[in-house]
Amino acid sequence: MAVRKAGRAGSAAGATRVRRQRPRGPAPAVQSAWFLRRLSEIGETQRALARFLEADPSTVSKMLSGVRRIRLEEAEQLSRFLRVPLLEVLEHAGVSAEGLAPEGHLVPLVGRIDGAGRVLPDRSLDERIELPLGGGAARHPGLVALRLEDPESLMDGWTFFYAPSERVEAAAVGRLAVVRSRGGRGERLAVVETGDRLDSFRLDRFDGRRVTVRLASAAPVMLIRP
Repeated sequence: MAVRKAGRAGSAAGATRVRRQRPRGPAPAVQSAWFLRRLSEIGETQRALARFLEADPSTVSKMLSGVRRIRLEEAEQLSRFLRVPLLEVLEHAGVSAEGLAPEGHLVPLVGRIDGAGRVLPDRSLDERIELPLGGGAARHPGLVALRLEDPESLMDGWTFFYAPSERVEAAAVGRLAVVRSRGGRGERLAVVETGDRLDSFRLDRFDGRRVTVRLASAAPVMLIRP
């Protein structure tokens, strides 16, 4: 899913400890009824959607029923086909953050995200971004912001708020997060899922790849501001 639009660092020991924890609750579920209703509203079918996505109809059926998770690049394509904002597709696809940021107090912008989801830190940026005064995320003292810069993406200009962490946070599993792989040099934005082993995770990346890695750190995206 080339949704291309944001974290920090890694303690391997801390990550190993947290890896053995499962998410505190189930990952957000795909809201199948919403997708089917939207297809009906625009006079389209799942088969037509499959042709648009260049996917097998059975694969599309599994996506919309929640059997198979909708990937980031697929959400962007769904947004175009269903003629709705990308954020709306992400919410109904179960790719969640805790909320949206209309206005409020200021958070430092510490870098940008490129089209592949890579985080490019830049502490020289002299800019602060508003976010809501209410909610748990707004009260987090370590909150920082990253902005996606990719003219080809529907998420170009979106801002992602998160609190950098040196371990794999349990809250990052099943959500969009800023992650660092063990031995990796940088961070990237990806959807995190548990892997087949307790010390591994599957990442749904902005460049369309789905990879299994061992993580040093993962910090959940707490707010998104389009």
